[in-house]
Amino acid sequence: MSGLVSPLMSPARQRAALELLELSESIRESCELGAWKDALEQQRNRRVLLDDFFASPCAESEASSVAAMIESLLETDNLVSALLYKHRGEILASAHNERRAAGNVNHYLENAS
Repeated sequence: MSGLVSPLMSPARQRAALELLELSESIRESCELGAWKDALEQQRNRRVLLDDFFASPCAESEASSVAAMIESLLETDNLVSALLYKHRGEILASAHNERRAAGNVNHYLENAS
């Protein structure tokens, strides 16, 4: 992964690029483990990092590395999307069960008084 980070980038930009790549892999791993809530939280964090990274223009000297990084991010995103589609039914069922359990707790509390 670090091969995608250009030594021509500033040290701060190198760290940010590496963090984006590592976080993307972590999101994929979370999805593979079925840890959807973790993946969602990581994706929210990654969104902020992406916004920060691309807030400043890419220098010409780092353009090819940034392009390779984007390709890697997109490949990982495609894998994550495939996992989401594959497990969509169980994700929806889990969300439904959580809502039902919360409703049961509320119902119990209303009747316990």
